[in-house]
Amino acid sequence: MSLQSEHSWDADAHGWQEILNAVKIPHMRTQRDASTPIPVRTRIDSARDGIEQRDTLTLGWTNRAVRIELRDPRWRIAAVWVPAGDVERR
Repeated sequence: MSLQSEHSWDADAHGWQEILNAVKIPHMRTQRDASTPIPVRTRIDSARDGIEQRDTLTLGWTNRAVRIELRDPRWRIAAVWVPAGDVERR
């Protein structure tokens, strides 16, 4: 077996979950990037595991949504947009 097939991008697909409170990616012109990541506590509502409070980092925002870093094998991308009301500064 080749190294590539052992570590494919979807090797953890069996454990992926939808994040129920994720929002659609906002239009680029409304987004603001954080010049440095901001420590936050975020409410994450996973399809199977339910609601969790996660310490993470804000990477950007709009008036209504925040892009947070989310390094977790249950989510296939390392960031997600969530409603601003689900995020608070630490």
